[in-house]
Amino acid sequence: DDEAMQAYSSLRSYMGTITDARVLIGGKLSGFKGTMPGIIEEAIVTIEKRQPLYVSAGFGGAAALVAQRLGIDDLSWAPPDFPTSPDDERIERALDRLDAVTVSSMWSAGSLGLDTRSLRQLAASHRASEIASLVVAGLSRSIR
Repeated sequence: DDEAMQAYSSLRSYMGTITDARVLIGGKLSGFKGTMPGIIEEAIVTIEKRQPLYVSAGFGGAAALVAQRLGIDDLSWAPPDFPTSPDDERIERALDRLDAVTVSSMWSAGSLGLDTRSLRQLAASHRASEIASLVVAGLSRSIR
């Protein structure tokens, strides 16, 4: 199990070296295989590398927690218990690490090439075509 956890983390770190941006959708909040939910770890790696991070919370899961924690969307459109999250200290530790990395890197959703309305639209979406078009619009403005 320790080797598998290290392998997942190493893969996520490596992916950050061969990509220019990341899109987060869904993600397990229970039964995850690493030291933390993979989607949260991917957010951390992406922010550490100062790459654009686009978060769609419409499917819930870890991506919804990331969107909420980063202040991209308050999820006021969702049911009160959304996303359903088990009482797992590993999740809270991962979100605390996300907070710390966000502060230390000075990451801002304003650098994503989307206005606040479009960021909230992306966060609330569960439609693949809408997610794709918003990400492409943001990327076309943010990566030069």
